[in-house]
Amino acid sequence: MRKITSIIMCLCLLFVGIIPTYGATDTSAVENAVAALEIMTGDENGSLNLTNNVTRAEFAKMLISASSYKGLIQSGSGSSSFKDVKYTHWAADYIKTVVDAKWMVGYVDGTFRPDSSITFEEAASAILKLLGYDSSTLIGSYPNAQISKFNTLKLGVGISPVQGRALTRNETMYIFYNLMGAKNSNGEVYGTTLGYTMNSTGEINYGEILKTNMEGPYVLNGTALASIIPFDISQATIYNNGNLTSSADYQLYDVVYYNAGSKDVWIYSNVVVGTYTSIAPNSISPSSLIVGGNSYELGTSIAKNKVSSIGEFIAGDTVALLLGMSGEVVDIISAAEIDSVYYGVVTNVGLLTYDVNSSNSNADYTLSVACTDGVVRQFSVNSTSYKIGNIVSASYINGDLTIKSVGSDDISGKVSSDGTSLGDYKLSDDVEIIDVSDEGQWTTIYPSRLSGVNLDSDEIHHYALNSDKEISHLILDDVTGDIYDYGIATNVEETKYTFSEDSPRLSGVYEYIINGSSGTLNTSNILYNISEGPSIFYYNENKISGIKNLKEVTIDELSYVYAISDNQKYEIDDNIQVYIESKSDNYNLTQFSAVNIDEYTMTGYYENIYPAGGQIRLIIANKK
Repeated sequence: MRKITSIIMCLCLLFVGIIPTYGATDTSAVENAVAALEIMTGDENGSLNLTNNVTRAEFAKMLISASSYKGLIQSGSGSSSFKDVKYTHWAADYIKTVVDAKWMVGYVDGTFRPDSSITFEEAASAILKLLGYDSSTLIGSYPNAQISKFNTLKLGVGISPVQGRALTRNETMYIFYNLMGAKNSNGEVYGTTLGYTMNSTGEINYGEILKTNMEGPYVLNGTALASIIPFDISQATIYNNGNLTSSADYQLYDVVYYNAGSKDVWIYSNVVVGTYTSIAPNSISPSSLIVGGNSYELGTSIAKNKVSSIGEFIAGDTVALLLGMSGEVVDIISAAEIDSVYYGVVTNVGLLTYDVNSSNSNADYTLSVACTDGVVRQFSVNSTSYKIGNIVSASYINGDLTIKSVGSDDISGKVSSDGTSLGDYKLSDDVEIIDVSDEGQWTTIYPSRLSGVNLDSDEIHHYALNSDKEISHLILDDVTGDIYDYGIATNVEETKYTFSEDSPRLSGVYEYIINGSSGTLNTSNILYNISEGPSIFYYNENKISGIKNLKEVTIDELSYVYAISDNQKYEIDDNIQVYIESKSDNYNLTQFSAVNIDEYTMTGYYENIYPAGGQIRLIIANKK
């Protein structure tokens, strides 16, 4: 099924140290990584001004900063190749270098136009040349060949650039972030050619870059921040949970890091409360522990000592983990020291048995709850009165757990076009949103996914406000349709035997393809009354429980953001599936970038069931 994975959103804001699936969608993570690589720099206030366009001169400097020439360019060369770039121009040396390297070119009139905004196709061509892909290695003509290769290398993950339009600094930031994980023409991960290290999953380890000359972690357990930081805090650049902030807002038990050279300060308010049930490899030499059903690495000797054989905590205790920049446990305190609350949907009800010591074990009923931050947590309960699909809050007050069912709230309204408000309420900058089904399926979503959508009160299970009266948590009732799988019913056989009018016998055989994988569903005493073709697939207890056909449109225009059919615009699902249909009615899953409107007749399929639905979920392409 689509999505039902745990995503620890709070832990991947900045120092998770990897590029998740070739690119990140969390802007703060990308922003900090690109800044650490010194590819983009902020203004005097530390802002990267991400809404501004990028000039050709700025892009030339970024190319140098992302190449082996980094640190080698000296200003004041006294020469210029273009009549509109004087030798005194701040970017003259960068421009000369990128032109000599044949990454960028000037215009036939002898100009470079350094102050003109760079377009998507110009940037894509330059990035590909940096990676060693020149026009002789590409199939097709400019700019379609360049854009196709750019997308194949996943250089545009996280953004939706448009041919002919100027690139923003935000789009450029994502491109250079993705560049480090892309493969060059020799098949090497580009970042490794610059000397950056890889982690165990084969991705660039940004964490090691960012941690250079960094001090910490320090826990604010009563000490003032100013007593830890060896420089004037008013002159520091401060990040709170990975986000650039203008003030040093902190609270008891926050975790702090600093870099004295750059005067950067990182503050993390990331606490996990739950029942401690096991340790690995053992209590003599512990390296990780399980709390609330999830495993956490012990990152300091203080944390290790507290759960060791001579420590103060044993299995069965309710503890609070103070997490650091990479999600590691910096310290462990009693849950009675910190009050916390989680909201989510029950995904499983079970029995958990764990060892208290070498001779005793304990067994608890547990609820698995998919929380609004994307983490599935286990909570010990006294009974199994809760069911899968229930919406609950789980609160730890003075170390005691209270779980309550939460009903629908009387809130409704339209989500603003920029995804920052719902009706009369503002959405907090760190708002957590999940969309859930009655069967306990769920998915995390970003506020922008709801832009312009009207939500009725019965489509909102629950919301919570922070101290500023902003919505901080939001649980939706099957609003997006993103929870479900989409695929193709390739063969449908529905049979109805009428032995009597009161008791007909029904049987169905449904062959299908979902994400390129085929399967067969046999039903008894139920028919879905569908025809062959693209469909939405519903699940219950990990088994297909329903199928509905999708609506069909012939696509006249297509981009990575939307499709147009008969002058009507349809958004493209982020997880769009594209199949090429052969003459023998076989369907081959392909890359979105592998088909285009000039070579293929394309039919899009969408559902019109959900308030935030209506997206093209699947495309079938036929060679013209």
